[in-house]
Parts: sequence; C-alpha cells; structure tokens
Amino acid sequence: EERRAEQGEWEEERQSWNEATTQLVGLVEECEKEHLEAETMRLESVIYEIEKERQEEKKLRFKQMQTEKKARIRLEVRINDLKAQNEEAREQGREEEKRERELTKQR
Repeated sequence: EERRAEQGEWEEERQSWNEATTQLVGLVEECEKEHLEAETMRLESVIYEIEKERQEEKKLRFKQMQTEKKARIRLEVRINDLKAQNEEAREQGREEEKRERELTKQR
C-alpha cells in the first residue's frame, strides 16, 4: 500500500510536470508567434518605405527626363537659329563680295 501511495504521488508529480511543461510550451509558442507577428509588421513597414522611396525616385527621374528633354529642345532651337544666322551672314558676305567685284569691274 505504501508503494501504491508512492506510485500515486509519483503519478501526480509527473502529471503536474506534464501540465507545467505543456503550459510552458504554449507560452513559448505564443511568444514566438507574437515575435514573428511583430517582426512581420516591422518588415512590412520597411518594405512600404522602400516602395515609397522607389516611387519617389521614379517621379524624380521622370521630372529629370522632362527637364533634359526641354533643355535639349531649347538647345536644338538655338543651334538652328545660329545656323540660320550663320547662313544669312554668309549670304550677305557673298552679296558684298559680288558688289565689290562689280564695283571693281566698273572702275
């Protein structure tokens, strides 16, 4: 009977340890889950910030391309104006040479 009593106490002790272990495992799992959820939220926040920066960078690149395009167009217009002025100056130079030759012939 004493042995049965010891066996009963032993069984109660073992059951108590099993319950404590089960509770501890549950708490650890819950903590891990909460940690993972918090880490997931942190990573999602980082991803959001990176995406926001990427979109901003795209906008800036687009604006820069537009600015460069406008500058290139202004430059092409200026080059064409200078070419036209140069051609006019050459034409005037040719006309002056022609007049000078005619005046020289007349003399």
